[in-house]
Amino acid sequence: MTFIQSLQFSRIRGKRWAVVFVAALLVGGFAQPASAATVDAAQSANAAPTGTLTVMIITTSGQKLPLANVVVGLYGPLQFNVTQRTDATGQTTFTGLPAGSQYTVQVSQRGDQGAWTRLSNYKENVSVVAGHHLWQALRMRLAGSIGGRIVNQSGVPVANLMVRAYGAVTRASEYDYTDADGYYVVRGLLTDNYRVELVDDPGSPLIIRRVVPVSAQHGDIAQTAVDYINGVLQRPY
Repeated sequence: MTFIQSLQFSRIRGKRWAVVFVAALLVGGFAQPASAATVDAAQSANAAPTGTLTVMIITTSGQKLPLANVVVGLYGPLQFNVTQRTDATGQTTFTGLPAGSQYTVQVSQRGDQGAWTRLSNYKENVSVVAGHHLWQALRMRLAGSIGGRIVNQSGVPVANLMVRAYGAVTRASEYDYTDADGYYVVRGLLTDNYRVELVDDPGSPLIIRRVVPVSAQHGDIAQTAVDYINGVLQRPY
C-alpha cells in the first residue's frame, strides 16, 4: 500500500470514529461504571439510621436468669410492634431499629420455668441510638404456683374454666383457664394462703373450693390434689 493510500485509509477510519463519538454524545455519552464504594455511599445516604437493642432477664439480686421462651414485646411510634422470645440464655436481640425513637419493652408471657414471674409489666422510654448496641435488663422474681385438674361428676375433664387464686394477706389475684384435659396452673404467686375459686360463668357466683398455702421462695407448684386431681367437681356441667 502506498503512502497516499495509507493516508486516505486513515482519514476514512478517523471519520468513522468521529461519527461514533458524536452518536455517543447524542444518546448521553459513554456510561462510566459506578464503583462499589459510590453505590454503598449512595445507599447509606438514603438508609435511615438504625440501632440494636438486647433485652435480658435478671433476678431481683441482679443475677442473669437463663429463662427461655419469655415473650418480649417492643413497641414504638407509628404502630411499631415486634415480639420475640428469649433464648436459652434468657435474652433476645432486636436489630435494625429506627434510631431516635422512644420504645416500650414489655414482658407479655412467662417462660419455660413457670415459677418465675415479672416484677413490672413494661419499661418505658427506652432510646435507641444510631450505630449503638443498647442492653436493657428486666427483673423477674421467684414465685409460687397452684395447679390441678377439673372434672365433672362423670369424670369428664372440664375445659375453659377460669380458676382464680386470691391471697388472704397480699390480696393478690392470678388466674388460669383449664385446658382440653381439664388441667390448669395459676402462676406468679407470692407467699400467702390462697383461696382457690372457680368461675363457671363471668356473671355467676364463684365456687370456692379451698385455701392453699403457697411458698414463693421455693418456686413450687402447690397441687390441689384433694379437690381436683382425679377428683370430682361437685356440680354437673
